[in-house]
Amino acid sequence: MRRTRQASSCANREIDSIARDFLRRRGPACVVHLGCGLDARFDRVDDRQVEWYDLDVPEVIALRRELLGDDAPRYHLLAGSAFDQAWFSAVDAAAERAFLFIAEGLFQYFHKQQVKSLLVALRTHFPGAELVVDAFCPWSSTATTCACGSAAWGCAITGE
Repeated sequence: MRRTRQASSCANREIDSIARDFLRRRGPACVVHLGCGLDARFDRVDDRQVEWYDLDVPEVIALRRELLGDDAPRYHLLAGSAFDQAWFSAVDAAAERAFLFIAEGLFQYFHKQQVKSLLVALRTHFPGAELVVDAFCPWSSTATTCACGSAAWGCAITGE
């Protein structure tokens, strides 16, 4: 259990660092945190210019509102599935900004085809956007190391 917490902490710090770097390079920007849970990344990396959207299922967003507060200027909560493209129109208001999508601790719960479909839709609807995800070795039953990275949409999305 300790290693899992250490790996989560490592991934969290690394993704914060990647987000800060993106905001420096591409700001003023828009960040969409897919499957945000109760993470408070906006509070940690806010550059006072970013337009931020935390997206999760309605039950999680209701809990966030209860525990952490509601929308604020430049900070928005979206209730829905990351895989339902209905939320795309909610962030289109920031279309003139550079987009960063964060998917931390999300994709491992879904089938490869679902993830691929979402990535293709994001690439198509938000050209030039960047994506940061966390990943763990598939042969490891516990997360002993973390690997995080970002990718521009120029990379190929392949697979069966």
